[in-house]
Amino acid sequence: MKQRISSLKCYTPCRMMMHRCLHTSRNMFKHILITGASSGIGLALAQYYTQKGVRVIGVSRHYPQLPYDWDHRLADLAEAEQVRALVQGIETEYGHLDVLINNAGYGIADALEYTDTDAMRRMFDVNVFGAFILTKACLGLLQRSRKPQVVHIGSVAGEIPIPFQAVYSMCKAAMHTMSDAWRLELQPLGIDVCAVLPGDTRTGFTQHRLITAKQDARYGDRITRSIAKMARDEQRGMPVDAVVRTVNRQLKRKRMKARVTVGLSYKLIMLLFKLMPRRLSLWLVYRLYGR
Repeated sequence: MKQRISSLKCYTPCRMMMHRCLHTSRNMFKHILITGASSGIGLALAQYYTQKGVRVIGVSRHYPQLPYDWDHRLADLAEAEQVRALVQGIETEYGHLDVLINNAGYGIADALEYTDTDAMRRMFDVNVFGAFILTKACLGLLQRSRKPQVVHIGSVAGEIPIPFQAVYSMCKAAMHTMSDAWRLELQPLGIDVCAVLPGDTRTGFTQHRLITAKQDARYGDRITRSIAKMARDEQRGMPVDAVVRTVNRQLKRKRMKARVTVGLSYKLIMLLFKLMPRRLSLWLVYRLYGR
């Protein structure tokens, strides 16, 4: 009798562990498409999921400068024909997608007055329309997955406008709204959508920002000071691993949150910004980046 009880005590935890493993394997995605995977957050995500044994398809305009061990494809997301060719190639080779992460993007630093209209259009083409066109093109592949998910890498700057980086804030604000709209429209189809909002993050984004600022009597050295402070804040920002962990936590959930801010400090900043009168919150942003 004692032997029988002992064997039951051993057997029950083993069964529970086996059940958890099977449950995890059933929910673990196999094919993930990550844009902007040659550097920064996209590169970190590609490295992480490759190490986890996920089949990663990375996309960017240039190959990563670091060694990589995933399927990396070149495409300009601002070009609809290249996006269509990309998706057709993925369909031919893989048949379906489990996860799409729209991460590709870049920034422009300058006063709105001096921002070239064509440069602004180009930035919207990459940061917003590129994500829209790719998501639209991937819907058929996503619907073949048992748990299709779309993640948009947004930014706190999309909720809090940053002076002399306004075009970037505008792009991210548009992406957040688009993400919410996709979520509402795709929910009945079983496709889950989430926007992840990092704050200042230590990546190569600072070096890749287009700086077109001019010397001008109207703004004095405000533009230069603001850009320099942004660069310092980014270089002292959160590690890119914090963004990867946040994305991974959402993908593991049964149902992702609509929007997730990365890091406790930025969660508090976002909360205060929403609670304060608009005039006061904008004055604080001006004191930080506008003077």
